[in-house]
Amino acid sequence: MTWQIRSEALLGAEKLALLRSAHVAVLGLGGVGSWAAEALVRTGVGQLTLIDGDSTEESNLNRQLPALRSSLGSYKADILEARFLDINPDLQVHKHNDFYRPGQGDIFLQGLDLVLDCIDDLPAKADLIAACADRALPLLTAGGCGFRLETQGLALADIFETAGDPMLKRLRKMLRDRGLQSASVVYFTGPLYPRPVQKVTAKPACLPDPSEKIEQVEQADQAKQVTPPVSGPSSAIFAPAACGLEMARLAVLHLIGDQALPPPQKISESARASAKKV
Repeated sequence: MTWQIRSEALLGAEKLALLRSAHVAVLGLGGVGSWAAEALVRTGVGQLTLIDGDSTEESNLNRQLPALRSSLGSYKADILEARFLDINPDLQVHKHNDFYRPGQGDIFLQGLDLVLDCIDDLPAKADLIAACADRALPLLTAGGCGFRLETQGLALADIFETAGDPMLKRLRKMLRDRGLQSASVVYFTGPLYPRPVQKVTAKPACLPDPSEKIEQVEQADQAKQVTPPVSGPSSAIFAPAACGLEMARLAVLHLIGDQALPPPQKISESARASAKKV
């Protein structure tokens, strides 16, 4: 494959062959998953399952790969399928214009070598991780990328050993309730980017009577600092794209045998029984 000549010079023919025979599922094709999937395609992964029931909208234009003015309103999986086949016509794509929902492991998790979890619905995320644990299926999940502007500080860790990520804190509780004790995650270790504030000036309901003695006229205009409302996590392209690319890099290392990603692990029944007795 002449289009992979530079990848072959880096990885070698044998490892490229391993990538061509690999099958990876990417769940969630937004700010993280779309970049992860693109990197897998360009590196030579031969088979992808793309899962996302969302369509593009204007608010996606600042960070998501499938979002263009010309593609607004189209399914993200449809857009990426066409794009990826334009990169590699030999790519096998299994596309689902649907969301992963709890209990759907048997539908979506067949014949895979690795799962990249880039979804942000926490109950679905927890169920997906548990489903991969039940199938001994290697999985890499994404931490929160909202309210971040950095690209440095990404780390691969066990989700139960992370700190500073509010989303992962909530997810850990859900996983404990399901009996999970480990799962691999890529997350940002630094603090969140400070929220912006804006000055809001409150005008008096009526003008003061000039005949009245006013000691401090400035009190008529009272400025206060407020945080502007948002409908969801604030985000720019940098953090989610960096997270997606790092997930793809780690996926490639796993697939070519350089650095294995373990399946999520559940606490054994005997250990859970012992814990209940204590």
